[in-house]
Amino acid sequence: MEDALLMEAGSLLTQYTAIEKKWEEAKAELQAHVLHLLETNLPALYQLLYKIDIAESKARQAFGSDTQTIADNLSELILQRILEKAKTRLAYKNK
Repeated sequence: MEDALLMEAGSLLTQYTAIEKKWEEAKAELQAHVLHLLETNLPALYQLLYKIDIAESKARQAFGSDTQTIADNLSELILQRILEKAKTRLAYKNK
């Protein structure tokens, strides 16, 4: 029984690591795009945040220091919001 639990724990850890890696890859790619918009087309970035439905209060908190940090913060917010939307869709799909 313990062996089965250890194997299951190992499998879950492997899956979690893969998901975390994909999250970081997506975040890095998104950061590059957000940074580009920050430097070249700020109104388009504001439109994107509005369209994705990022809370204005959270977006304001993300702005503050250097552009790299802003891009990092906004990328995290965008990915979190996409994940929230997916969870909501799944919750209502299964009802």
